[in-house]
Amino acid sequence: MKKETINQITKIIDFDNSFQGIENKPGMIQFLHTDFILSICEEKQYYSFQIIRNMSDIEFYEMIYIIELKTILESHIEKLVSGYLPIFPGFYGTHFEFDYERMIEQIKNDNNQHYGIPNESINYDKLEINYKKYDNDIAKLCVQYIGDYLKDLNLISNIEFESVYYPREYNFVNNHINVSYEISDDNKKEILKYVINNLQAFDQYIIDTFSSRDGFHSFYSPDFHIWLNSLKQWNFKDTGIQISEILNFILLNEDNESSYNEEILEYFHGNYSEDDYISNYNDIIKGEN
Repeated sequence: MKKETINQITKIIDFDNSFQGIENKPGMIQFLHTDFILSICEEKQYYSFQIIRNMSDIEFYEMIYIIELKTILESHIEKLVSGYLPIFPGFYGTHFEFDYERMIEQIKNDNNQHYGIPNESINYDKLEINYKKYDNDIAKLCVQYIGDYLKDLNLISNIEFESVYYPREYNFVNNHINVSYEISDDNKKEILKYVINNLQAFDQYIIDTFSSRDGFHSFYSPDFHIWLNSLKQWNFKDTGIQISEILNFILLNEDNESSYNEEILEYFHGNYSEDDYISNYNDIIKGEN
């Protein structure tokens, strides 16, 4: 264990002389507090007093190190929020949908121009499209782009792509991108500050988004006071969904949805090619169909 880590633990854990039995552990006694060790024994049942007394110095260091890592991990988990990416409109029927019609025209033009093949028989059924890879690549790019924007606003500390959601039917919902946010205490304060500074716009967003109407029953209140109180206490009915919606409000309040999506698509088309997602593209382009 690094000296800096030891010093840090020493500052956190006060030594209590009432705990006996480890006096033969040089350099370690200052770490221990009776309540601290008791909590270890209760949580880690295999850590009995007798086992601790009989530990070698190396084993004892390892125990403290494991406990420290566990504490750090638990602290990290408390900051994680599973939700969905704001702004993203889905794939079906949007500009993010794989444009197979454009690819068919491109293949026909390339065949005609480079091979002199006026191949009019090429259609959608001829294409072997890897939709899964395309969707994931677009989704990860969206997470990177929107995530950087959220971090620049100090609304999140980190964001990770998890998966693309596919609904059974697209009548009422579209795809969304599942993500995990890391939100620190400073981020929480910044989110609250932004909402308070834009209460009128936030009120209207909550009304428009969560008011029940014909064909739609809202599971969340359209009263912004309830949302604001939840945000102040960081106590939500569904943290992931509600924080995602608040972040969505902030981004829409900063700019319109199309501007974000246009920038993402511009980057995608500048760095990717849709023909990479057609596994039999080289065969088709040569007229071998």
